[in-house]
Amino acid sequence: MSTNRIFILVWILCLWTVSISASTGTYAMSFLELINNPYTASLSNTVTASEDSNALFINPASLSINSSRKISAQLFKYIEDVEYKQFEMIQPYFEGDIAISYTLLSYGAYQQTTWTDKAGNSSSVDNKASLLLIAYAKQILNSNVGISAKYVEEVLASYKAKTIAMDFGVQKKLKENISVGMSLSNINLRKVEFLNDQANLRKIARIGIQYSPELLKNKLIVLTDYVYLEHKSAMSYASIIKLHEKLSIRLGSNQLSDLFNISLGVGVNLGAFDLDISYKNIDDFSDIYRVQMGVRF
Repeated sequence: MSTNRIFILVWILCLWTVSISASTGTYAMSFLELINNPYTASLSNTVTASEDSNALFINPASLSINSSRKISAQLFKYIEDVEYKQFEMIQPYFEGDIAISYTLLSYGAYQQTTWTDKAGNSSSVDNKASLLLIAYAKQILNSNVGISAKYVEEVLASYKAKTIAMDFGVQKKLKENISVGMSLSNINLRKVEFLNDQANLRKIARIGIQYSPELLKNKLIVLTDYVYLEHKSAMSYASIIKLHEKLSIRLGSNQLSDLFNISLGVGVNLGAFDLDISYKNIDDFSDIYRVQMGVRF
């Protein structure tokens, strides 16, 4: 069986897995859909086929693009008092690449109110969430194949919920200037239990294309993704304009959110040092800036 047929069969399996697991009601730990980095944020997460290890959180297969050890860190302020911190390390390992990432999302501290203390003067509550991710990717049958294991925790008003999930992804270069990719995210190994309720993570299936026009080779990269969430689907589009071998401008747009339609970003690559910045404008809220610094050695 050719690798092209294998690719098509895996994509059909991804859609089938998402569709049979769909259920009515709410999903748990929606904060997982916020976890990415400035590279993916500036491209509106349109990176399923992207040949860049920064696409790890969308497609773990992209990790196999890495060729050196890399350490990166990210910090940004979100809406109101929400704070986001992330540390990541990528290391070539066993004919492939392994990545370890830890993300902490703080929702801020709030005054706790009770029936006897309606003003909330007695104590405060810290709400937070975290993700520990371990991923591995390598080239198999001329395709990049990757898998991630995720341990997720969320604490709301001193009540803790946790779960274990997996992501899976594949990428394949069809021609020198055309690549395709697909991924399936948030495959529950067990349901999330919060107090007396149980729920699944919302699974996301993606398929994407990366294309670089022959006339503008190494100057322009165009990406598009079809994203299928449970009970919802949409298209997203992005482009990377390389003004210089060390400087790139990134643009992205998606139809998944009324808040995050357009995104912008800048990437600076100085060889051993990377700097990525993304920007999103949100009506009636604060603008969102992400900054990530990385070192290769």
